[in-house]
Amino acid sequence: MKHAQIGVAVLAALVCTYLIGTTLSSLREIWTAERQLRQGKTDAATLSREAANQRRQVAKQKDLGNGGVDAFAVLISSWAKQRKIHIESVIPEGAPTVTQVKQNGSDLGTWNASRVRVKGRGEFWKVMDLLNLLGKPLFPAKLASFRLEAEDRGNGGFVAFDLVMAVYEKKGDNS
Repeated sequence: MKHAQIGVAVLAALVCTYLIGTTLSSLREIWTAERQLRQGKTDAATLSREAANQRRQVAKQKDLGNGGVDAFAVLISSWAKQRKIHIESVIPEGAPTVTQVKQNGSDLGTWNASRVRVKGRGEFWKVMDLLNLLGKPLFPAKLASFRLEAEDRGNGGFVAFDLVMAVYEKKGDNS
Protein backbone atom coordinates (compact mmCIF):
# COMPACT_ATOMS: atom_id res chain seq x y z
CA MET A 1 0.00 0.00 0.00
CA LYS A 2 2.86 2.30 0.83
CA HIS A 3 4.34 1.77 -2.65
CA ALA A 4 1.00 2.60 -4.20
CA GLN A 5 0.83 5.86 -2.22
CA ILE A 6 4.37 6.76 -3.29
CA GLY A 7 3.50 5.91 -6.91
CA VAL A 8 0.36 8.06 -6.74
CA ALA A 9 2.35 10.92 -5.14
CA VAL A 10 5.06 10.69 -7.86
CA LEU A 11 2.40 10.55 -10.56
CA ALA A 12 0.62 13.56 -9.00
CA ALA A 13 3.95 15.44 -8.84
CA LEU A 14 4.62 14.64 -12.51
CA VAL A 15 1.12 15.78 -13.52
CA CYS A 16 1.54 18.99 -11.46
CA THR A 17 4.96 19.63 -13.03
CA TYR A 18 3.49 19.08 -16.50
CA LEU A 19 0.53 21.39 -15.78
CA ILE A 20 2.79 24.10 -14.32
CA GLY A 21 5.14 23.81 -17.34
CA THR A 22 2.31 24.06 -19.88
CA THR A 23 0.76 26.95 -17.91
CA LEU A 24 4.05 28.87 -17.90
CA SER A 25 4.57 28.11 -21.59
CA SER A 26 1.04 29.32 -22.36
CA LEU A 27 1.60 32.49 -20.32
CA ARG A 28 4.82 33.17 -22.24
CA GLU A 29 2.94 32.73 -25.55
CA ILE A 30 0.19 35.09 -24.30
CA TRP A 31 2.77 37.72 -23.30
CA THR A 32 4.46 37.36 -26.70
CA ALA A 33 1.12 37.70 -28.49
CA GLU A 34 0.24 40.80 -26.41
CA ARG A 35 3.63 42.35 -27.21
CA GLN A 36 3.15 41.62 -30.93
CA LEU A 37 -0.37 43.06 -30.79
CA ARG A 38 0.90 46.27 -29.15
CA GLN A 39 3.67 46.50 -31.77
CA GLY A 40 1.09 45.90 -34.52
CA LYS A 41 -1.12 48.68 -33.17
CA THR A 42 1.89 51.02 -33.01
CA ASP A 43 2.88 50.11 -36.58
CA ALA A 44 -0.71 50.57 -37.80
CA ALA A 45 -0.90 54.00 -36.16
CA THR A 46 2.44 54.99 -37.73
CA LEU A 47 1.32 53.80 -41.16
CA SER A 48 -1.99 55.61 -40.75
CA ARG A 49 -0.15 58.87 -39.96
CA GLU A 50 2.19 58.38 -42.94
CA ALA A 51 -0.75 57.65 -45.26
CA ALA A 52 -2.56 60.77 -44.01
CA ASN A 53 0.57 62.85 -44.66
CA GLN A 54 0.88 61.42 -48.16
CA ARG A 55 -2.81 62.11 -48.87
CA ARG A 56 -2.32 65.72 -47.72
CA GLN A 57 0.75 66.10 -49.96
CA VAL A 58 -1.08 64.64 -52.97
CA ALA A 59 -4.04 66.95 -52.33
CA LYS A 60 -1.66 69.93 -52.40
CA GLN A 61 -0.20 68.93 -55.76
CA LYS A 62 -1.80 70.26 -58.88
CA ASP A 63 -3.87 67.71 -60.81
CA LEU A 64 -1.83 66.86 -63.92
CA GLY A 65 -4.97 65.75 -65.77
CA ASN A 66 -6.25 69.33 -65.79
CA GLY A 67 -3.05 70.47 -67.45
CA GLY A 68 -1.49 73.88 -67.10
CA VAL A 69 1.96 75.38 -67.54
CA ASP A 70 3.15 74.62 -63.98
CA ALA A 71 2.11 70.97 -64.18
CA PHE A 72 3.66 70.70 -67.66
CA ALA A 73 6.96 72.15 -66.41
CA VAL A 74 7.06 69.62 -63.57
CA LEU A 75 6.21 66.73 -65.89
CA ILE A 76 8.65 67.58 -68.71
CA SER A 77 11.41 68.16 -66.14
CA SER A 78 10.72 64.72 -64.68
CA TRP A 79 10.70 63.06 -68.11
CA ALA A 80 13.93 64.85 -69.06
CA LYS A 81 15.63 63.86 -65.80
CA GLN A 82 14.71 60.21 -66.39
CA ARG A 83 16.42 60.44 -69.81
CA LYS A 84 19.41 62.48 -68.54
CA ILE A 85 18.43 65.45 -70.70
CA HIS A 86 19.26 68.95 -69.46
CA ILE A 87 16.30 71.38 -69.54
CA GLU A 88 17.59 74.95 -69.58
CA SER A 89 14.25 76.75 -69.53
CA VAL A 90 10.48 76.33 -69.66
CA ILE A 91 9.05 79.77 -70.44
CA PRO A 92 5.41 80.70 -71.14
CA GLU A 93 5.06 83.12 -74.06
CA GLY A 94 2.16 85.55 -73.94
CA ALA A 95 -1.17 85.29 -72.19
CA PRO A 96 -3.32 82.15 -72.34
CA THR A 97 -6.10 82.11 -74.90
CA VAL A 98 -9.51 80.53 -74.39
CA THR A 99 -9.99 77.60 -76.73
CA GLN A 100 -12.87 75.22 -77.38
CA VAL A 101 -11.26 71.76 -77.60
CA LYS A 102 -12.73 68.96 -79.70
CA GLN A 103 -11.21 65.51 -80.07
CA ASN A 104 -12.53 62.98 -82.60
CA GLY A 105 -15.84 64.83 -82.81
CA SER A 106 -16.27 64.99 -79.02
CA ASP A 107 -16.47 68.39 -77.37
CA LEU A 108 -14.03 68.44 -74.44
CA GLY A 109 -15.11 71.87 -73.26
CA THR A 110 -13.33 75.14 -72.77
CA TRP A 111 -9.59 75.16 -72.10
CA ASN A 112 -6.94 77.84 -71.70
CA ALA A 113 -4.14 77.38 -74.25
CA SER A 114 -0.66 78.75 -73.48
CA ARG A 115 2.41 78.84 -75.72
CA VAL A 116 5.42 77.47 -73.87
CA ARG A 117 9.02 77.46 -75.11
CA VAL A 118 11.25 74.65 -73.80
CA LYS A 119 15.01 74.81 -74.35
CA GLY A 120 17.57 72.21 -73.44
CA ARG A 121 20.19 69.77 -74.67
CA GLY A 122 21.00 66.10 -74.53
CA GLU A 123 21.98 63.03 -76.50
CA PHE A 124 20.21 62.88 -79.85
CA TRP A 125 18.37 59.58 -79.29
CA LYS A 126 17.28 60.57 -75.79
CA VAL A 127 15.93 63.88 -77.10
CA MET A 128 14.09 61.99 -79.86
CA ASP A 129 12.61 59.69 -77.20
CA LEU A 130 11.38 62.77 -75.30
CA LEU A 131 9.84 64.17 -78.51
CA ASN A 132 8.13 60.82 -79.09
CA LEU A 133 6.76 60.95 -75.55
CA LEU A 134 5.41 64.46 -76.14
CA GLY A 135 3.48 63.08 -79.12
CA LYS A 136 1.53 60.67 -76.93
CA PRO A 137 -1.69 61.70 -75.15
CA LEU A 138 -0.14 61.62 -71.66
CA PHE A 139 -0.70 65.32 -70.95
CA PRO A 140 -2.91 67.99 -72.51
CA ALA A 141 -0.20 69.58 -74.66
CA LYS A 142 0.64 69.68 -78.35
CA LEU A 143 4.01 70.14 -80.02
CA ALA A 144 3.70 73.23 -82.23
CA SER A 145 7.29 73.36 -83.51
CA PHE A 146 10.78 72.22 -82.69
CA ARG A 147 14.36 72.93 -83.71
CA LEU A 148 17.36 70.66 -83.19
CA GLU A 149 20.93 71.88 -83.53
CA ALA A 150 24.03 69.67 -83.35
CA GLU A 151 26.46 70.64 -80.61
CA ASP A 152 30.18 70.41 -81.35
CA ARG A 153 31.46 69.27 -77.96
CA GLY A 154 33.97 66.71 -79.16
CA ASN A 155 31.73 63.85 -78.02
CA GLY A 156 29.24 63.75 -80.94
CA GLY A 157 25.62 62.87 -80.66
CA PHE A 158 24.59 65.85 -78.52
CA VAL A 159 21.93 68.29 -79.72
CA ALA A 160 20.44 71.50 -78.44
CA PHE A 161 16.67 71.73 -78.82
CA ASP A 162 14.08 74.47 -78.83
CA LEU A 163 10.46 73.32 -78.57
CA VAL A 164 7.30 75.39 -78.78
CA MET A 165 4.35 73.68 -77.13
CA ALA A 166 0.67 74.51 -76.88
CA VAL A 167 -0.13 73.62 -73.27
CA TYR A 168 -3.79 73.33 -72.31
CA GLU A 169 -5.40 73.82 -68.91
CA LYS A 170 -9.00 72.83 -68.21
CA LYS A 171 -10.96 75.99 -67.62
CA GLY A 172 -12.91 75.69 -64.35
CA ASP A 173 -16.13 77.43 -63.39
CA ASN A 174 -14.19 80.19 -61.64
CA SER A 175 -11.45 80.62 -64.30
